[in-house]
Amino acid sequence: MNLLQMDMNLLKVLYVLLETSSTGKTAQKLALSPSAVSHALMRLRDALNDPLFRREGNRQIATPYAQALRDKLAPVFVSLNEELFGDKENGSRCFRVVLPPALNALLTPVLAEKGHLHQAVI
Repeated sequence: MNLLQMDMNLLKVLYVLLETSSTGKTAQKLALSPSAVSHALMRLRDALNDPLFRREGNRQIATPYAQALRDKLAPVFVSLNEELFGDKENGSRCFRVVLPPALNALLTPVLAEKGHLHQAVI
């Protein structure tokens, strides 16, 4: 199996479960049933060939492999969340504008002026 074949929702379940250490809290956070989280965990275990967690009381304790995955998944999820849902008012963004030559001559000065008003790098 490779990443393109994996259900990405499983990685979301894994990421939240690594944060909460609880199938119940993970279910609440993701608006799923605890049963759905347990089934997702079973599918993850099969796909990754690792138990990922062991139960200790009411907590799920991550295996060393799951802990290593946490270190790799956390920056990806944080970055995606910021990019998709971050503060668009204060965030910096990159735009590429492609115009036909006639419109380029008309609109580039206007776009440049607007950009400079907002401290854009053009």
